[in-house]
Amino acid sequence: MTGHLTQQPQTPAALARAILDAIRAQPDAFDMEEWTNLAPGEELEPGAITCGTTLCAAGWAAHLTGWTIVSTPLSVYAEKDERTCNIGDAACEALGLTEDETFWWEDEETAIHRLEEIAGLR
Repeated sequence: MTGHLTQQPQTPAALARAILDAIRAQPDAFDMEEWTNLAPGEELEPGAITCGTTLCAAGWAAHLTGWTIVSTPLSVYAEKDERTCNIGDAACEALGLTEDETFWWEDEETAIHRLEEIAGLR
């Protein structure tokens, strides 16, 4: 199964709604226990999720805003426009969060609740 996003969300609320939509459309692709399950050497290009790939909320935020997710034997990071950063930093920027407001290490239920808050659904 492959999903494709044609337009990147432009606001934190729109991004949170897009993440929630992606999670609802592909619940097996959401896992808050790790940034992604990509094997070392794999990359996930923006806009498409292949069957079996998982992302946490931060991974979804980075992915849906045009970042390529890159996995190496030692780390996972995001690349975009010749810029490289931590997936959590890319997600904070896109969702308008400070480091103190992140929920990257929470469970799925908490992450969905926080995304709903950002989306203005709570």
